[in-house]
Amino acid sequence: APFKFEFLEEEELEESFNVALHALGRLVILAARSIVDGDFKLFKKVLMRYSRLSIALSNLPLSILKAYDEVAKLEDIACKIDEDFRGFMLFCEDRDRLAEGLNRVRKMGFKAITLRC
Repeated sequence: APFKFEFLEEEELEESFNVALHALGRLVILAARSIVDGDFKLFKKVLMRYSRLSIALSNLPLSILKAYDEVAKLEDIACKIDEDFRGFMLFCEDRDRLAEGLNRVRKMGFKAITLRC
């Protein structure tokens, strides 16, 4: 299930964002560690958490969340939402699986950047 945040007290808004940004920062560090260790499964898991938290904080359209959930389920493909160009970054070790993921994203009407690990 996706994360959803609702800030109830405006006075605590800055602290709430600090907590959320800290969580994003920790996930970036964990992603870097998984790359250094060559642990693709952990990398995929971390990107999934990062993307869902980013979606919750950025008010991206629900259609992007639904598309993300579908792409994230693809085996051997790690997927990250790119908030800047409102598309996906796909990572995979296998060229054919990466092409499959790219085709799936394009059929849903979104842009994607692919990176072979």
